Amino acid sequence: MYGRSVLLVFLAGVCWSVGGVMLRCMESATGPQVLFYRAVGMTITLLLILALRYRQRLVTVFRATGIAGVVGSLCLATAFTSNIFSMLHTTVATTLFMQSTQIFFAAVLGWVFLQEMVRPATWIAMAVALTGVGVMVAEGVVRGTLAGGLLGLVTGMTVAGFAVALRAGHTVDMLPCACFAGVFSAIAGGLMVDGLAVTPHDFGLCLVMGVVQLALGFTLFTMGASHVPAAELMVVALSEVVLAPFWVWLGIGERPSALTLLGGAIIMAAIVGLAMYGIQRKFVTDHQLP
Repeated sequence: MYGRSVLLVFLAGVCWSVGGVMLRCMESATGPQVLFYRAVGMTITLLLILALRYRQRLVTVFRATGIAGVVGSLCLATAFTSNIFSMLHTTVATTLFMQSTQIFFAAVLGWVFLQEMVRPATWIAMAVALTGVGVMVAEGVVRGTLAGGLLGLVTGMTVAGFAVALRAGHTVDMLPCACFAGVFSAIAGGLMVDGLAVTPHDFGLCLVMGVVQLALGFTLFTMGASHVPAAELMVVALSEVVLAPFWVWLGIGERPSALTLLGGAIIMAAIVGLAMYGIQRKFVTDHQLP
């Protein structure tokens, strides 16, 4: 079960990683417009998934998320907003570097609120992964504004908060938490936007971001979160950071540098090493003599 959950979280990172190239391909849509339409696409998709899954019990499923669901949805909606505006106010490299602090925030929050102790192997994987992120973004971190960097830090903190909320509610389906976040994000985007008129090209990209990047990504993430500790969740989810430059390369021809490739390899080594250690630990635990 642990290995399957790690794979689901990894695939969630794959979905999230397409956001950067799609944002770069926008013709004229502003940050609030992207936030609004992306959130609408995500919310409608998640509502359809939940309606098909639970039918008449839909309201009950939303209520079952409780306080953890409310806190998690507010954290995630904040992360959606801060991530977009961080990229608009600083380099993508700086945003990714600051967002990667999610692994340490998750470790601290998981320990404080869930009493999840972080294993030595997890700390090692976290340190290796953060080193890889640093190598990847070393060329671009020096540019940008302080506000953009701080918004990236807010993203890392609130994504970690969302992961801990999912762990707190692991006994119920927490997908409604992501659906609530979509509603809150749409409201935030609607309040900030000057007008909703966008080109058909940008409208389509926003909807694809909502459906593939967010709805599918967070469906996979919530499915995997129930069996993986919060700190480990955030390490595995760094697959987003590894793959994002490659989609930009394939999509708009922006070739990743040697440092980007090296950093990505270091992060992948940390993810694979952590996953193999967790699978081995689970195997030993399950086969211990009574």
